[in-house]
Amino acid sequence: MAENADRDVDGEKAGPRAEGPAPAFELRWGGLHVTVDRVPRWTVTAVTVVLGSAGTWLAVPRR
Repeated sequence: MAENADRDVDGEKAGPRAEGPAPAFELRWGGLHVTVDRVPRWTVTAVTVVLGSAGTWLAVPRR
């Protein structure tokens, strides 16, 4: 396995690595490569509000 350390997922020779922080999300599935560098704060806030509201709505007993 150590001999393949300089190869990427497709078996190609890996190029120089970019400096900086790691991506927030990276998905490699076959030929599909999705990378999200950062998630905006408003997106995290919106998802939290929606999930909290849905959880509350489901938790309240109905008549």
